Amino acid sequence: MGGVYRALLVCNSLYEADTAAFHELHGPRTDGLALRDVLRDPAVGLFDEVELLSEHPRFESARAVNRFFSEAGEDDVLLFYFSGHGLTRNDTFFMCSRDTDTKLLLSTAISGQELGSYVGESPARQKILIFDCCHSGAFKSSKAALIAAELGGSGRFVITATPASGLARDAERAGQPSPFTRALIDGLVSGAVDENRDGFVDLDDLYKHLDGARPGGTAPQRRFDGSGLVRIARRVAAGREPAPSPTTVRLDELPDDLPFLDVPTAATSWSTERINEFRANLRDDIVRAMPRALTAAEFLQRANLLRSGRLTRAGALLFGESPSAVLPAAIVQCTRFHGATKGVAVDKEDLHGSIPEQIVRAVEFVGALSRRGEAPTQDSPIARPVYRYPMIAVREIIANAVVHRDYEHGETCVHVRVFDDRVEVSSPGSWTAQTITAGESLALEQLEGDSHRRNFRLASLLTWMRLVEGEGSGIPRAINDCRAVGAPEPAVSQRAGVVTVTIHPRNDAPDLATLDLMSVEEAAFALERMQPDEAVERLAGMAPEYAARRIRRMSWKSVATLLRRMDPEDAERILQAIDPADSNSRLTDLLDEVRIAVQERTRAGDVPPPAAEGHGRIVIQIEPSVLNDRSHIVSSWNEWGKSGLMRGEDRRVMFDDLHRVTREIIDFAEARFADRDGPLTVEFVLPFQLLNAPVERWARQGGADYPVLVRSLDRMRNMSWHRVWRRRWRTLADTPETAEAYFVQDGIDPARLENILQKKSTVTALILDKTPGAGGDEQLGAGLRSGVPVIIWSRNGMHYRIRDMVSQLISNGRIADLPERIRDLQLRAFLTEPGDPDHTADGLVLLWDDPNHQVP
Repeated sequence: MGGVYRALLVCNSLYEADTAAFHELHGPRTDGLALRDVLRDPAVGLFDEVELLSEHPRFESARAVNRFFSEAGEDDVLLFYFSGHGLTRNDTFFMCSRDTDTKLLLSTAISGQELGSYVGESPARQKILIFDCCHSGAFKSSKAALIAAELGGSGRFVITATPASGLARDAERAGQPSPFTRALIDGLVSGAVDENRDGFVDLDDLYKHLDGARPGGTAPQRRFDGSGLVRIARRVAAGREPAPSPTTVRLDELPDDLPFLDVPTAATSWSTERINEFRANLRDDIVRAMPRALTAAEFLQRANLLRSGRLTRAGALLFGESPSAVLPAAIVQCTRFHGATKGVAVDKEDLHGSIPEQIVRAVEFVGALSRRGEAPTQDSPIARPVYRYPMIAVREIIANAVVHRDYEHGETCVHVRVFDDRVEVSSPGSWTAQTITAGESLALEQLEGDSHRRNFRLASLLTWMRLVEGEGSGIPRAINDCRAVGAPEPAVSQRAGVVTVTIHPRNDAPDLATLDLMSVEEAAFALERMQPDEAVERLAGMAPEYAARRIRRMSWKSVATLLRRMDPEDAERILQAIDPADSNSRLTDLLDEVRIAVQERTRAGDVPPPAAEGHGRIVIQIEPSVLNDRSHIVSSWNEWGKSGLMRGEDRRVMFDDLHRVTREIIDFAEARFADRDGPLTVEFVLPFQLLNAPVERWARQGGADYPVLVRSLDRMRNMSWHRVWRRRWRTLADTPETAEAYFVQDGIDPARLENILQKKSTVTALILDKTPGAGGDEQLGAGLRSGVPVIIWSRNGMHYRIRDMVSQLISNGRIADLPERIRDLQLRAFLTEPGDPDHTADGLVLLWDDPNHQVP
């Protein structure tokens, strides 16, 4: 039976562990995507399987490389490609990963000797190795000859970007491939000449092209241990013409009058994951026209998103691996401001990704800032989220801005700005069917009949999955939502080529829990709009320092009115909580006035009000110091309710002192929250190598009964993992009844585990089969990369009693209840001795990772 062509492409542009030694690269971000597309293109490529590893740490890359070579058959043709920083030390070549540390090269980078051993053990008889590797910023390694020498051997074909004395350049800017990889792709597609006219480009043909192209002005290096007639790409044989195909139209034959978004682009390839996710949510009538049996390419072709074998700009915006590489301004910038004017942003997020992802995440940004708790609806007793803003209107207006913006306007992106009193959604362009005079503001209802769409194909495709309403229905839906929740109608204005839609909050008076979720300025604004008796009731229920911070943002007249109506003891507690530095003579006089009233009330024997309730968080982040001396940097934050995280002082601590410092941080927070009466949670944000540390014992050494949660610092910092992480968390938070737990089976291959998790989108909890540090590292890594927010294991080994205990926990309740239930188990274990049945839970670890609660 014949072999198959298989390729593994390893690309790294980020180097977070040693930024002093390695600069971030531009080329590798694009190199792997572009080369992958060419290798699997049926018109050019010969490869049946192409795997791309981007931005992976060393241990993940090494395992993938080992598996790639060891699982090959004798007749397989293997291609290994590397793009990233390369480094040489003591005549040994190293391929660097995102976690490479120059002080720890042997354990954080893959050496040429290690790679050579993987290659040598492979049963495949033909192995091609291509290196576009770099060192020290924009220039590539000058030790290419060393690579060829280390990796040479029978049946091996090594090509490097430069000779021993050469320097190969990185891409000049993001979105471009490296010069060498660009020349490599050009050779595979059309540049390499099929010398023997057999319909295939072989390695000799390809190297001849590279040598003639001299990418970056330098000649490549090769070492072929065997005939260079190994086929690497297809060519149309002499005397034959390619069959006509809609995907092989030449670019210079395209019509001149194509709409801007229908023009093809070579700046990005399509993402199969994004296409599959889109197709999974299609309307039934669309599924009948676009059946599941279609390949991704056929689907794109039918949707008119492929021209000349390339994605159109519209296709790139919907399904591209990197949409902003095509149109850099095709992003949404979300900003939160305190107050009613554009001051210093207190929260800012640039949303990249596809158009559907941008719309969903922008709506989530507004929703997270305006969520005011839960309440039953008129139609159902089941509690549903309550928001300050009309969220259906928010979604329709954001979707309208993203879809119908002027994409030819390359200098401005869509903006979503959240102020204390409004949300503004701005997009480049004009209201397409009606002119709005600069400085004029029109009610959205006045524009209801103007449904002319600028980007017709884009909007039509999004109606296939109901992310965008059908023609003419989006604006009426937004208006009706505002009316339904009691919010003023949105207003539309236009200035300097930008359309802005302003969305106003509901007119109802927020309750105490809702005010607690607001910013200081937002709450002050809401209190001044209330009836005095309602505002007095809200202030009396707040913790004194929170009430004080809010009245400091209110007018003197409003403060005096409210405090004089208030119970004197409540008023005194609030006034005393005001920082003396912020006080003034008016407040001092008011304090004297209420103290007299308090004395009179005290003589009458009144009882003081109860302590304020709420929920507290203590967040402790630990990461290794760059000094590499077993010291760690400990950062901490705490908050009560939604007052905002208050950061403590960072400390540099030796590992053996972490338990002591943890206790000091918790004691400080306890003192700050002394007058609170409510639950408290401790969260440890830890790097991968510390996730198995006994942090729950550190937190409870003083007898505290908190839920202790572990969180992944690596996942917080790796933005490429966030989309799937947020999606799984939404399942857990919004539809907990559909959330599933997955128990890892003994001996399962980590790659297979990751594949299973990718297919099971409702899995929100993963129970490991092995302990991290004792065989469970790869299982834990697969769970983190796959976005699973809840992961459980035991430091003492995952024996059957632990698995049975966790199984009972999940079967007897919801996954969402695990923090409190595991806390109870841990506390019982903490108070018992080995041998006691309750001691089984000793060492039980709960990783509970809410993507909406990240540290600054």
